[in-house]
Amino acid sequence: MILPVVLDTCTIINLLRIDEDDEFLFKNLRKLNLNISGCVYNETQKNVNKKPLTKEQKNYITQQLPSFATHIINPNEKVKNDYFDELKKFCNYAKENGELHSTLLSLHICRTEKIRLFFYTDDFPAKRQFSQYFSYQQIGTIGDSVDLLLFLYWSVSDFKEKQLNKYLQNLYSEYATPLKNFSNKISEKKEFWLKTKPKDTKLKDNLSKIEKGCNDLNFVVINDAIDFFKSNKNKYKEINDVIKEYPDINTETEITVKIKDILGKLSNYKICKCL
Repeated sequence: MILPVVLDTCTIINLLRIDEDDEFLFKNLRKLNLNISGCVYNETQKNVNKKPLTKEQKNYITQQLPSFATHIINPNEKVKNDYFDELKKFCNYAKENGELHSTLLSLHICRTEKIRLFFYTDDFPAKRQFSQYFSYQQIGTIGDSVDLLLFLYWSVSDFKEKQLNKYLQNLYSEYATPLKNFSNKISEKKEFWLKTKPKDTKLKDNLSKIEKGCNDLNFVVINDAIDFFKSNKNKYKEINDVIKEYPDINTETEITVKIKDILGKLSNYKICKCL
């Protein structure tokens, strides 16, 4: 039995953006027991033009996306009526986005097929919020693009370790670039901001936190500083304008750390392939 796999918008985009001319990832994704909510499909169509993708990446994703339409499944009315509002309340989640609809879809599949499943999303804040519901309802496991690559590697016989390393390194580059750009932008304007408020020690401390957090790939430190500036929007308007340009910086830092850790382990420990 092939266990169901539910994909979120960011995971679809991230795996297709690192796919190569042989369409290896796309072909093997299609072999899974894929399930996608209508909301995720629509989000993916819109986000392809919003994400910082190259022209080639946009064209490739747009070309492959219609193939995912055959995997669209929506929860039945009973699940929607009985559990949608309860799910939002349980997770304290108000946004009716792909992650929310994917969680409801996961519940629907779990109960109708009487089986646990895998839900993959690269939205780490949403992942943390919904993981409690997955555990409470015993739906299955929430992973991300890195986890899905590892799963494909051990389960697909012709998926070579060299390929895995390359895909992980490419994914790392995709996430590390905006993080580096964010850090550079803060560093470039740091002295100017400090000169305008020379006695503001909190400003100096939190700008330094962002620089150090980016250098150390410490998303907790970065997030702490970003929260400080967001809670003082009027006082630090220019800094908040820069932060707004990089809305996914926390996720980008977190997944970059994870990829770096996996790449380090792969050089010392083998992943067991199918026996």
